[in-house]
Amino acid sequence: MKCPYCTKPGEKKLVASNPGGASWVPCHTCGGTNEIPDEKGRRMAIACDLRNARVGICLSLREYAKVLEVSPTTLSHVEVGYLPTPEHLTLWNKMTGESLTEVDR
Repeated sequence: MKCPYCTKPGEKKLVASNPGGASWVPCHTCGGTNEIPDEKGRRMAIACDLRNARVGICLSLREYAKVLEVSPTTLSHVEVGYLPTPEHLTLWNKMTGESLTEVDR
């Protein structure tokens, strides 16, 4: 599956500009390959739906995080499909009804 954030393999993103020059890094989603595993793509699509549902009921990220009793950072990660810790997996499973057990590496 093609990465939704890149236009071609090896593309680098500007992450900071400073007096000494700019810093460029490969895409954080695909590592610069322009390909992501189908499972990650599926998760990203579901995550987008979760975010759209929150926005649809006019709740900010901070407000909804407070309702769910998690940090805004954790909710943000879940809303982009990034699940690096068991806490993220627990929230994902609660919000989607899935029972994933493997964290992102």
